[in-house]
Amino acid sequence: MLAQDVFSHTGAGGSTAGDRMRAADFVFSGSWTWGENIALQSERGAAGLEDDVADLHESLMNSPGHRANILNADYEVIGIGIERGDYDGWDVVIVTQNFAATDAPLQIDGGGSGGAPAPEP
Repeated sequence: MLAQDVFSHTGAGGSTAGDRMRAADFVFSGSWTWGENIALQSERGAAGLEDDVADLHESLMNSPGHRANILNADYEVIGIGIERGDYDGWDVVIVTQNFAATDAPLQIDGGGSGGAPAPEP
């Protein structure tokens, strides 16, 4: 979003969060669902992201739709991305939260060079 100077749930080529999850090899199978939260604020406070993340989380929890996504018991997995950069001439912090559930086996990415093996059912 920052590279395109766009703050929207709609991505390149009109993609949805579900489209982008599929493009990242997340498999939706059987009974599945997904949701997305995005939030942005100007960078402020102490150096580092701790205060910004707390502010963004508070804002999401104070928004009924975003709060519903965070607390939705149907979601089984979450992916969170946080980025600092320039948006519309401002230094900002942006967060994306992608939520999903699927009947497909999950491939969990532990943040290393490759994903962890799918858990045994």
